[in-house]
Amino acid sequence: MRTRLLVLVSSSVAAALVACGSSGEDTTSSGAGGTAATGTTTGGGGECELLPEIIDTDTAVGPGCVRLDRTTVGGATLTIAPGTTVLVEPSGYLSLGSESGSTLVARGTEDDPIVFRSAADSPAPGDWQCVYLGNGAAASELEHATFAHGGQPCAATGANPEATLVVMAPVRRIAQVTVEDSQHHGILIGPDAGVRAFEQNTFSRNGEASINVALKQVLSLGAPNTFSDADDFIEIDSKFSLEADGTWRKQAVPFRAAGFQINPDSEVTIEAGTRIELTGGSIDAFGATLNLAGTEEEPVVITSAHPEPQAGDWGCVVYSSASDLTPTIDHAVIEYGGNGQGCLGSNEPTLLWVPPSARITNSVFRHSEGTAIKASGECDTAAWCTNQFESIAAGPLECGTASDETACP
Repeated sequence: MRTRLLVLVSSSVAAALVACGSSGEDTTSSGAGGTAATGTTTGGGGECELLPEIIDTDTAVGPGCVRLDRTTVGGATLTIAPGTTVLVEPSGYLSLGSESGSTLVARGTEDDPIVFRSAADSPAPGDWQCVYLGNGAAASELEHATFAHGGQPCAATGANPEATLVVMAPVRRIAQVTVEDSQHHGILIGPDAGVRAFEQNTFSRNGEASINVALKQVLSLGAPNTFSDADDFIEIDSKFSLEADGTWRKQAVPFRAAGFQINPDSEVTIEAGTRIELTGGSIDAFGATLNLAGTEEEPVVITSAHPEPQAGDWGCVVYSSASDLTPTIDHAVIEYGGNGQGCLGSNEPTLLWVPPSARITNSVFRHSEGTAIKASGECDTAAWCTNQFESIAAGPLECGTASDETACP
């Protein structure tokens, strides 16, 4: 396929162009059908070419600066060179939709990153909309790129997602990417995204949770990622269940959800140091093996999301339809639950409902509105009682049909 070179300047000129702004006379004429629009923007040291409204032929831009209003890439590759600044006009977006082969390759370097930023003289969160990677954009790659002052509801689709970077395809790589000053989320990862490499990204000053991830894709989040704000978190969209095998990686901030389900035959291990905060509901490993693999230094923590937590803020961790499974819970802290919401059909008031075969060691159960641990049959009381129990309203264990409140001194 023929490749169009929209902007190509020498590195010496690029240094001047990268500072270009959006003020000055605009001589834009619209472009469509893959033909580049013409237009200039003065101020800050150079002219910035306007990306066309439609890109349907392989196109390379940069280094230097380009302007972006509302551009859709369909069945072609847009390659952005290291050292390129993309100045996004008010309410602008870059959309790669459902057409197969719609690809964004924005791979900067540590010394010459790619920057998407507001064209405004005084940029503010929500100046522009998003970079949207639809389900035709699976070959896309982002590396050493910064996205700043976006996050306005994105009109690239009828869903109007609220994030600066919207990922709906199993893109190849998102690494060393910075998303900052978004009006809403920094990045939204949809249920079919399955990012193949997501690591070493940085998030700062975003208006809502920096990452909003569909539960189906939570295992695709690699590490380490950096979050500058102490109150940041990763919001889990639990409309879809998790059906996968793999490791739920620790992040530097908590995960937050309104309960969720892991589907049958899945085997998920939650890594040491992971913190999950629940706003209500339960975690249901429905015919699935869910292992909590904490350590003494870094336990797995499942707790309340409320700023002033109390016993009964959420339901339970429940292994339903899992009588033939042997989940392992080691060095975990499970607290502030036990109200039974979503804990089996009978709304069992307990922190943990497990099959009698479960291995539960070195863990802390506290602040339960009901019991600490319930099992559907006779359990290994001696082993389970080596765990710690604090502020448990209805006793530490209930195994089978009888409650044994004195088994664990």
